[in-house]
Amino acid sequence: MKSLPLVDHAVGEEKATAKTPIKVCMHILRDARNDVRSLRSGTTLLQEGYDVSIIDIEHDRSQPIKEEIRGIHIRHLVIPTWHSSRRSQFKFFITSLRTFILSVIWLIQSRADIYHATELNALPACCIAAALRWKPLVYEAYELHIP
Repeated sequence: MKSLPLVDHAVGEEKATAKTPIKVCMHILRDARNDVRSLRSGTTLLQEGYDVSIIDIEHDRSQPIKEEIRGIHIRHLVIPTWHSSRRSQFKFFITSLRTFILSVIWLIQSRADIYHATELNALPACCIAAALRWKPLVYEAYELHIP
């Protein structure tokens, strides 16, 4: 009868304690590359051991769709008419609706553990993605505009 080899439990415990970082997906409706507050929040989360990604809006088609800044994974939702559509209310409504739907889809596809809305305009899409995936939602209000 063959005997089973001895298993080193210390190695098994070491593997069990090694955890994958919690994934945080931030969403912002402007270029994250130039948004100091979002990058600062993302960098702080990185320093605390989180895996941070940002989904933002980019109107320049020449920019890459994915990039990494300071360890933060950034995915650009390219909407070339984002700024020019504000001249017409109907065109702005269609562009905003399209942006909202694409934002929800990209947020759900990010497979995040926590969704983080960095401004009031990003909150509805993050709220829907978090509710559909049963994940926590963080809303960071830089300024509160109270009438």
